[in-house]
Amino acid sequence: MKYLILTALMAMLSTTVLAQGTPDGVTPANENICSELQGGTPSLYGLCVAFCEAQDVFDENTPLTQDAIDAIVAENVSASKILKKYNDRRDENDPTMPCVTVQEDECPCFTEENIAANMANPQYSQNGSATFLRDLNGTGLFATFLGRSGETSCRGRFFDENNVLVNQQLQVTPEEFVTCTNAINAYAPQ
Repeated sequence: MKYLILTALMAMLSTTVLAQGTPDGVTPANENICSELQGGTPSLYGLCVAFCEAQDVFDENTPLTQDAIDAIVAENVSASKILKKYNDRRDENDPTMPCVTVQEDECPCFTEENIAANMANPQYSQNGSATFLRDLNGTGLFATFLGRSGETSCRGRFFDENNVLVNQQLQVTPEEFVTCTNAINAYAPQ
């Protein structure tokens, strides 16, 4: 009788442990997220499974800023080590960790779509502190500025998708400044 009770207790305990195989106790929504890595660079598939499925820290459907990703990884030493190994071993043709979706910084003054829709005849110019793109045939003007004391700003003058004239100049973060400047630089002469 003791053995029967002990066996039943062990079975209940092991069922609870198996049901809570991931940190949050819920099986990852996408258990095949690492499949694309099979047969690729050695060990990336296993590291991906260990990070995305076993650690179950990230959800690929929820974009996070790089700061948020860094904070989560800093709190989870095991996940941090796995992600570091993955990034150290991947080459330029391998994807970033599949379950980590980084939210790209956006330019608050304009989008790449705004530029494309307002550039019939683009003229690009750049000097040490400013980058400009303007449409010689219309009102499109896109610019970023780096001030003497390091402040950064962007400017956008364009017609939006509703044909409404938008004209704004805003102070931006250094990250947003880079994003805005990169959008303009896509039109730089090659």
